[in-house]
Amino acid sequence: MTRSISTYSEVEDRLDAEFYRVQYLELRKKIQKNAAIKLGSVVKSHGTGKAASYYPRSGEPILKVRNVQDGKINYNNTDYVPEGFYRDYPKALLSKGDIILTTTGEGSIGKVDFFWDDIEIGIVPELTKITINDEKADPGFIYTFLRSKYGKPQFMRWINRATGQTHLYFKDIENSLLIPASSVEEQNKVGDLVRSSQEKYLRSKEKIDQASKILDSFSGLGQSNFISRKTYTSTYSGLEDRIDTEFYQPKYNQLFADLNKIGGKKIKVFQTFNKRGIQPIYTGNAGQYKALTSQYIRDDDIDYHPLPTVTNSCFSGSKDLHLRYGDIVTYATGAYVGRTHVWLEKNIKAVASNHVNLLRVSGLNAIFVGFVLNSFIGQLQIRRLISGAAQAELYPINIDEIIVPFAPEKVQKEIANLYIESHTLREESAKLLKLSEAMIEAIVEK
Repeated sequence: MTRSISTYSEVEDRLDAEFYRVQYLELRKKIQKNAAIKLGSVVKSHGTGKAASYYPRSGEPILKVRNVQDGKINYNNTDYVPEGFYRDYPKALLSKGDIILTTTGEGSIGKVDFFWDDIEIGIVPELTKITINDEKADPGFIYTFLRSKYGKPQFMRWINRATGQTHLYFKDIENSLLIPASSVEEQNKVGDLVRSSQEKYLRSKEKIDQASKILDSFSGLGQSNFISRKTYTSTYSGLEDRIDTEFYQPKYNQLFADLNKIGGKKIKVFQTFNKRGIQPIYTGNAGQYKALTSQYIRDDDIDYHPLPTVTNSCFSGSKDLHLRYGDIVTYATGAYVGRTHVWLEKNIKAVASNHVNLLRVSGLNAIFVGFVLNSFIGQLQIRRLISGAAQAELYPINIDEIIVPFAPEKVQKEIANLYIESHTLREESAKLLKLSEAMIEAIVEK
């Protein structure tokens, strides 16, 4: 049993034993070893966002908890508020250089992001924005420290569960969270890395947006043209072995007809391999063989670097499932079923896991096919094909039925090149963020 003894002078307005765990107290002492300042002393302003009474299909964008991903803001699935919303609630808007903190929700609380975009976008009440006084501290430095192993535990200990809901209040951390009183030069070095990282990340997003416009221009299809109807009929002859109403939405027949007009073909016509992966046998030790599990197929890319290690026998016994450059991988079971990306790593030895579908094709650029599957053209079809009551599933036989437009080679190559450029920029962005984190560690540990 581990015991933690606190003196009366160390007691704050919390009486729960968890709050006074040894690691928290030792962390504070480590930061106090050199000069330290309180977070509140460098904050210019802070506040939460505003909820809309409804969220239309289009309008002005707003960030929710799911968009804050602890290191990068995911703009892919933003919701919208009605036009004029921010005119009425300007305090919900973010300013360039703001730090965003998720302050509610078990499992999602405590994520930190840095807003470095020029777009007009706001936040919901479950998020807190922190504006740093840049005359007192570099916002990028403060952001990196809050994300670090020295900053995050300090505010996570202040999570409040007293009401049955999980909350983190800024008032609790502004005068308790300690930050190293680093020199302006040190802070700017960290901050510059963060800003460079953000610039690369935003450029990577622009590449994907460009690829989407090329696909839209070629296909002539617009997402807004395929709307679900509340009522519709289907003939008996049109019934298949599915009884879920979504399967028979008229929008799908419209999509299939439009795809056939531009030379669409089902994946089963041109695939050379379409199979689920294997159940990984994990090892707690560091090793060269990895497994791509579904959780690392993110909304915007594959997260290659934290992949779990598997045994040598697990890897060597599944040669056809070894991931190769250009393999198309799909999240096949669970909450985010259908997410699809293309494996672009040549130096990581990994095998596809049992909740990941592995697809290889011939006759079409594989990167183009993967991009189409993750576009609204692919995702709309996937939504129709998903099965399972307790847990969503997408099987290889379902993927075989997805129609992909046979675009001219030039269009395929343009889209593939933009996808590769986007991936490269994301990798460079992540490396810069790692460097900023390493600098924080050097500052604290010196």
